Amino acid sequence: MSSTSIKGTISSDPFGSSPTARFIFVMNGKPNGTFVANNNVALTPFKSTSALFTYDEEAALGGTNAYSGTIGAGKFSVTLEDNSTLTADIVGGPADSQSISGSGNWQFALSPH
Repeated sequence: MSSTSIKGTISSDPFGSSPTARFIFVMNGKPNGTFVANNNVALTPFKSTSALFTYDEEAALGGTNAYSGTIGAGKFSVTLEDNSTLTADIVGGPADSQSISGSGNWQFALSPH
């Protein structure tokens, strides 16, 4: 089975001056969805110019998923419990790589008919 990748952006949520224990991945184009996640630690604000979500089955685009990975030194990489991945080069965030884990929910905008 081949993997599918969707481009998007990722940032601390909300992106501001205070550490936050949430991040959000927003897809570019179709499908029009977001993955809003809570972290086990508060993170220094960060954002990407480009991020990539890679998955094997469309079932990865739904529900609640636990994840674990790393953030820092300009990189973001997490693996969701279904083995899909979110990766990005980031600006901000921790200076050194650190482990993060938590869970998040997929949210999709309904298309007008």
